[in-house]
Amino acid sequence: MIAPTAFGVSSRDYFVYAALDEVQKAAIALLQWTEVLEGDHDDPSSDDPEGRVILASVRDDQRLRIRKLVELLVDAICFSESNEPPYYRHYLLLRDLRERRAGLYPDVVDGFENEGRRTFAVDQGRCR
Repeated sequence: MIAPTAFGVSSRDYFVYAALDEVQKAAIALLQWTEVLEGDHDDPSSDDPEGRVILASVRDDQRLRIRKLVELLVDAICFSESNEPPYYRHYLLLRDLRERRAGLYPDVVDGFENEGRRTFAVDQGRCR
């Protein structure tokens, strides 16, 4: 979160830059998947263990990219109604807090808790 304020960049511009960065990463991944899938790994029912692992890896990566792009879309839709700099700054601060909290408590993943452990959640309805 230091980057936008340290270099005089508005929080909104930083959010847009980060969003475009994610879209570019997805596009690069799409090109990589195309190269990988052009091989002889098209038939997942074959007895080729290497091909099965490659396809599973590509599927996992695709799910990750889809999840990130959906989260980005949701964030962009939410900002369509509140396109003011304080909202972007608040969002970036909460995102930074969430990432730092996840680093302190690795058992907490995306706001969900493992059985018997603490969790961290933000009531987003109160942030408006």
